[in-house]
Amino acid sequence: MKLIYKNLSVDIEFAQAVNFDLPVPCIFRSIIGFQLKKMLCLAPRDTKCEKCLYNSTCVYALAFETLNLPSADSAAATDKREKLSHPTIINCVPFIGRNVKKCTLKIRFLGEAIKYIPYYFEAIKRGESSGILKARTPYKVVCGLDAGEGTKTWEFLQRNENAETIKETAAITLETPFRFNLSNKKMTDFNELDFILILHRRAQMLCSMFGSNDFDGNYRFENKWENTERDFYTVSYTRWSSRQKQEVNLSGLVGKLLFEGEFCEYEKALLDFAQIFNAGKNTNFGFGKISCKFADNPLLLD
Repeated sequence: MKLIYKNLSVDIEFAQAVNFDLPVPCIFRSIIGFQLKKMLCLAPRDTKCEKCLYNSTCVYALAFETLNLPSADSAAATDKREKLSHPTIINCVPFIGRNVKKCTLKIRFLGEAIKYIPYYFEAIKRGESSGILKARTPYKVVCGLDAGEGTKTWEFLQRNENAETIKETAAITLETPFRFNLSNKKMTDFNELDFILILHRRAQMLCSMFGSNDFDGNYRFENKWENTERDFYTVSYTRWSSRQKQEVNLSGLVGKLLFEGEFCEYEKALLDFAQIFNAGKNTNFGFGKISCKFADNPLLLD
């Protein structure tokens, strides 16, 4: 399993302090989408992307419509459209806040999307004078296109079936809302199996769609570690979806988890993957940002 990625860091200053009731990545993703379409769309007005003659080479379609995936014939990409992932992850510091005078967008581009970084940067720049939120507060990009980092690679070699498990304690922090669907369960009722399968499916999906995936066989959770402590709460945001033409509720879990027991090398790799590429749903809005610390004797959760 391999996934090439590149980060773009964009420093932004606002003309005056701004109060964000929605996550900052949601706001800027809308700006990026609007500006990309304005910059690049060649089709007649009101043409739907899936019917557009140019969608196979369109940056907007790649990033927002999931129509011209680089590996659209893969098993992952043949699933329902709503289950497909996008090739960008937008994180931000701060994620949300009041009296915000500046922020830093941290955009992660996956696979083929890397070559479109200049388009994203230009889209953010073109939104400066239009401003953000209802007050249309102007902002200024105070960094250059070279503000990002070099291309990086996440890789996991095929796991050794005979490899010994490692006794570990993993302290997990859900930094931004962790969203997922569970059949016939409330989100707060997830267990160890639910958690690791969410990470497993995302890693398999992203590597299949935007990288390479030579993982042969199905992963099986061996019940050798468990969630010994949990301290989290649910947060909820409401945003307007231009696609659905209605308000959409985005809720997720924020807080801390403690897992203890014996982890196989693949499970440790999944936790590493989640720290880089977020986990769960709506990661292109900055949701599912996770940090993980392995320690022999970590402090218990407060």
